[in-house]
Formats: sequence, structure tokens, C-alpha cells
Amino acid sequence: DALDACERLFRDHPGSLIRERCRDEIFTPSKGDDDGSSSEHVRDLVYGEFGFMSLVALFRKYSDQIPPRAVVADLGSGVGRPLFAAACLRPDIDRCVGVEKLGGLHELASELRALYDAELAPVLGANAPRVELHRGDFLHGVEWRGANVVLVNSAIAMAGDPPAMAEAMGLAVRAGRQAHLAGRLPLRQEASPSSPTTGRVKS
Repeated sequence: DALDACERLFRDHPGSLIRERCRDEIFTPSKGDDDGSSSEHVRDLVYGEFGFMSLVALFRKYSDQIPPRAVVADLGSGVGRPLFAAACLRPDIDRCVGVEKLGGLHELASELRALYDAELAPVLGANAPRVELHRGDFLHGVEWRGANVVLVNSAIAMAGDPPAMAEAMGLAVRAGRQAHLAGRLPLRQEASPSSPTTGRVKS
């Protein structure tokens, strides 16, 4: 079943390896890479992931609101466990997109994605969900734009007021979606006045 498939994917990447990689990065931070993913404040970051059964409960509760070929995004995706679990639970998903700031965790996630593509995706079928991994700050990228499901763990759980932060994140996602549907003003090669020039009172 889905849980067994996900566990097989992680058999060579146990939690001890993940925690070790995370500790290495916290205590020996790098100076950052060319992609702008600086480790300057890496000690302020934490690592935690959704449990498999939590995802099961989420997909059951909101199954009627998650359309076929949906996009699932995990902001602060760690090694990608929720992404691979989502792909196993809902093979009709189109993409599972993860954004992670810590380079060590992103590297492990990339190793797991290679295993997923080689071993698990063929079992899920010709239209198996694509897993995309991006390193960086989810506030500054557009990789997860258009997501139907947005997972956020540590940014909410470690906030001073987690319920308030969860509500704020939800409002932010809904506001962004509404703005996207409203459509931005057309791009122009030169400036033009936005206020009408007709109907003005002339002296």
C-alpha cells in the first residue's frame, strides 16, 4: 500500500541520517551558494515533518476540494517525506513541489527523488506525480505558484502563537490566489496614465 511504498523509499535514508545531516549544517554552516540561499541564520531554522497519517487525515477531510492533477506544495520541505507520501496517497496528483532552505536536507531530498523516479514512479503509473525540489526561501520564489494544497509545518509550529500564524498563512495563500485569478495589469513598453483624461472640470 501507500505507506509501504513510502517506507521502502526511505529504507536507506533513516531518521538518524537526516538528523545527522541537519546537525552538521547547524554547527558547521556554509557561507551560502550562488543561488542566494545563505546559511547565515541557519541556527534559527528547525527541522520537522508531517507524519504519514496526518497526510492521510488531511486528504480524507479535503478530498472533495483537491481536484485531479492538483499541485501539492510543501514550504520547508526537509527531505521531502510529505511530498513522496502525497504522491503515493494520491497518484492522480500532477506535481508535488518542495522548497527547502537547508542545503543538506535539500541534497538528501534530491537523492530520494532520484530513487522515486527510478523505482516508485513507474509503479504508480504513466501519469505518476512529478516531484520537484527547490532550494531557497519560499517567500522569494514562484516555484509553488498555483498550488491547490499548501503544507507548512515548522513556520507555524514554532511561532509564538501557532493558531494565529496558521490563520495568517491561510489568509496569505488565499489572498495570493485571489490576486492571481484577478490578473495583473498588462505589461507595457512605455508608461501611460491610469486615470482617465475625459470628464475633467476645466477652468
